[in-house]
Amino acid sequence: MRALVTVASRHYATLEIGEVVAETIRANVIECDLIAPEVVTPVSAYHLVIVGSAIYTALSLPDARV
Repeated sequence: MRALVTVASRHYATLEIGEVVAETIRANVIECDLIAPEVVTPVSAYHLVIVGSAIYTALSLPDARV
């Protein structure tokens, strides 16, 4: 199984949460990549994709929007 964690973060606090999520996944013997949303390529190689974002004025950051 292979997982992707991608997190849009303005001041790095949300990124730190993404790092903890990725490390937790890896601790369970699952291959996990942590990649910034602006450089994510097609996700067909992943079985699991987790998208996180900081929220400002009820909206996620533009990099996290699909």
